[in-house]
Amino acid sequence: MKTKRILIGISLLALGLLAGRFLLPTASNAKPDAHAETHKAKEAPMIWTCSMHPQIQQPAPGDCPICGMDLIPLTNDSNEDAGPRELSMSESSKALADIQTSPVVREHPTHSVRLVGQLARAENKVKSLTARFPARIESLAVDAVGIPVEQGQTLAQVYSPELLSAQRELLAAHQRAPEGRFTQAAHEKLLQWDLQSEQIATMLANGSAEETFELRSPIDGVVVAKNVNQGDYVKTGQTLYTIVDLSELWLELEAYESDLPWLKIGQPVEFTTQANAGQTFQGDVQFIEPEINSKTRTVPVRVLVPNPENRLKPGMFARATVKAMHHGEGTPLLVPASAVLRTGQRAVVYVEVPNQERPTYEGREITLGSKAGDQFIVHSGLEEGDQVVTNGAFKIDSALQIQAKPSMMSIQSDNQAAAANMNESWLDLIAPYLQLQNALAQDDLEASKQALKDMMSVAGHSGEAAKLIHTMLAAESLDAIRRPHFETLSKHIIKAAEAHPYQLTTPLYKMHCPMVYPDHGADWLQDNDKLLNPYFGAMMLHCGEETVEIKK
Repeated sequence: MKTKRILIGISLLALGLLAGRFLLPTASNAKPDAHAETHKAKEAPMIWTCSMHPQIQQPAPGDCPICGMDLIPLTNDSNEDAGPRELSMSESSKALADIQTSPVVREHPTHSVRLVGQLARAENKVKSLTARFPARIESLAVDAVGIPVEQGQTLAQVYSPELLSAQRELLAAHQRAPEGRFTQAAHEKLLQWDLQSEQIATMLANGSAEETFELRSPIDGVVVAKNVNQGDYVKTGQTLYTIVDLSELWLELEAYESDLPWLKIGQPVEFTTQANAGQTFQGDVQFIEPEINSKTRTVPVRVLVPNPENRLKPGMFARATVKAMHHGEGTPLLVPASAVLRTGQRAVVYVEVPNQERPTYEGREITLGSKAGDQFIVHSGLEEGDQVVTNGAFKIDSALQIQAKPSMMSIQSDNQAAAANMNESWLDLIAPYLQLQNALAQDDLEASKQALKDMMSVAGHSGEAAKLIHTMLAAESLDAIRRPHFETLSKHIIKAAEAHPYQLTTPLYKMHCPMVYPDHGADWLQDNDKLLNPYFGAMMLHCGEETVEIKK
């Protein structure tokens, strides 16, 4: 009986387990709880987009196929309580965007001012030997330029009746009264005629006048000009020789206005020349011109350079560096240059907001001073210790635009916008512009796109130039790039080049083709005068004419 009860219990247990299998919810048909829903949402794939071209969406990070800028994550993790100029993000989004910050510091910056110039003769080391009395050149001891001479060395033998008469006057006065006033007057006259004291002493010792007179070099140097030949008759005041002492030279440099705060008299200067590769020379700033050259908009700076071994020659080109330290009133604030977003005349930075639960960044407009290496002096807008975004600032600005918040880069007054149209920053685009012009003339679409990408890397992704370049990049054919966009781009760059020719490193040639548009044609720039038409390419490669050369 006991055994029978045990068997019945086991059977009932088995039936209960079987029933439970069908009655209890399983993992496949159970309703998910809130935690599971949250986990599933976190596993949703990340979408990456371009702030300038939001139609581009990719499942992985990379570059925009249109403009080449970095894609940013398309997430909705921002804090809705953040202000209109603020962006709040999660730690994971911060890591994906590679946001990096650096502190604003207060210290005296150092800056390397790079200048170019040319070596020249030191004007105070140039001596001209002129005729102090009428004479005839009997013979030349130095009969060519370029010959080094020493002080007192004979340059030429001359004959002069006036000099012969003056010697006899001295002899006669000396015989009567060696210390008399007539003797002193005759002696002084010969000294004024460039006779050396030892020449006069020799004549008095011999007691007879010399028929010919030796012209001697007044300094050590090199003869750089010879204006007489043997047998010439010379008049009083005529230049016979020009001699230059090359033991010291002047290095004449050109400094831009922005360099002036870093330059002062007495600063050491290091420079190199092509003729002395691998060797560095030194000098000191001796003079800074008090006026700016109205044509070049530069300030001449003169450096005194020792040249004891004569390795340096007047006329050599030189590249100089002045390592300067800021010496203004007080210790300035410094911000890394990589943190500054510049648009026209404005400068903005993104600053990390302290004491926030999530990484939060706000945009600020700041006032900049001079640039010192990889830093800017800040006059207003920041405080010491502020953490500014040095990497990822443009991504933050782009994210604000995607969230329909105002971009710090797009806030411009009417006056600033008008000034931006004439901003000389268009000149920064000249090198890739010339590449684009050549690529269009060669009917090369791929090279044209590459030139536009190079241009965009200079212009950035905001402002009128960036907008125009983005539009050209989106074009699918050469004709779509050429008309009207290349003409619009050319107008801006031509206008900037004509307004600021002193900024040009090489001459530019303005070309015109009347066939581009029947009513007015179109212009473009080239770096040479061999006309290559970018509007028609091979179809009409040499159609047009040169209208003007733009140069410093």
